[in-house]
Amino acid sequence: SFLYGWTVFAIMKTGSQAALAVGFAIFVNAVTGGSLDATWATIPIGTGIPVRGLTVIALTALWGVTLLNCASIGATGAFATFLTALKVAALVAIGVAAFWFGSGEFIHPGDMIQNEALFSSGRRIGHAEIPDVASGCQGL
Repeated sequence: SFLYGWTVFAIMKTGSQAALAVGFAIFVNAVTGGSLDATWATIPIGTGIPVRGLTVIALTALWGVTLLNCASIGATGAFATFLTALKVAALVAIGVAAFWFGSGEFIHPGDMIQNEALFSSGRRIGHAEIPDVASGCQGL
């Protein structure tokens, strides 16, 4: 248990955080059209160690999260509340957009033409035919 705790602290947590930071940098690179692939600087050790934009963004993300975690509970809580409000706003926007831009149809428009010819009587709710009880369901 003692060794497992130190392994989690020294290897597992740090490795997963580094992997997330590199993933974030790769995503930012894809969004910016590959602008982070270039070498931004060279460290003059031996033949020179190139420092690419991906490395800078990944390290900036790690340091940003670390500083946020070192901040007070109030600052961290306020940031978490802001992110939660952002997520809720995005979900509401998706819901509103679905109602605003949606047509209310669940099938392909080409299928609607075929379905119209199949049913001759009764009422419709969407594409479901509700048979007319007075006709004895003979229109189906």
